[in-house]
Amino acid sequence: MALGRVEEGLEWASTARFMEPEEPMVLYNVACVYSLAGELDDAMDLLEESVHKGLMQKSWILHDSNLDALRSSPRFLELLS
Repeated sequence: MALGRVEEGLEWASTARFMEPEEPMVLYNVACVYSLAGELDDAMDLLEESVHKGLMQKSWILHDSNLDALRSSPRFLELLS
C-alpha cells in the first residue's frame, strides 16, 4: 500500500484474512489496508470484527494513521466508546 500498489495490497490482505479469519490482529491489519484503499465500509466491518474477536489495543485504533479515513465515521466513534 505504501508503494502505491493498491490492488496488490488488497490481494495480500485477502490472502492473510483467508489464512487466519479469526485472528484479531489479522483483521485489524486488513482493516488498515482497506482503509488506505478507500474501502471504508469494509474497513469498518473488519475493525469492528477485530475488536469483537478480542483486539484490546485501543491506543492503536486511536493513533494509527492507517485508520485516519475512518475517524469521522459514527461507527468508528461508537466503537471507541
